[in-house]
Amino acid sequence: MKTLFSLLALALLAAPASAAQEPLPLAKLCDLADVVVVGEVASVQSHWAPGARAAIERHAWVVVEGSAGGVEVHAPGGTVDGLSHHVEHAAELAIDARYLLFLRSAGDHWIVVGGEQGAHAVHGDLDPAEVCHAN
Repeated sequence: MKTLFSLLALALLAAPASAAQEPLPLAKLCDLADVVVVGEVASVQSHWAPGARAAIERHAWVVVEGSAGGVEVHAPGGTVDGLSHHVEHAAELAIDARYLLFLRSAGDHWIVVGGEQGAHAVHGDLDPAEVCHAN
């Protein structure tokens, strides 16, 4: 009986858990972001995260509309050396897609505020300056 209980406890501890992400209102995304931009993803590459042995992160180069350049956006997850790492609720940016991005500075790159909630696919015209001011 003790062995059965131990196996059951081990199975429960090893079972994958799905963490629910609390919805962030637009006002909160605006407050947390350093900048809000609309941009098109030009490239995405996955790399081992600096200082981590098992973490993978995606680096996306996003060309920002209305500027002469772009920004590097990092997000957790990706595939390196045939090993894939999926992070639930992380923003996944696709090449050639346009997004409204709520970004926070992380030194030499940017991160998406609120995970997938901070990256919205955009079709048509949108002025990012109006998004938070209309709120």
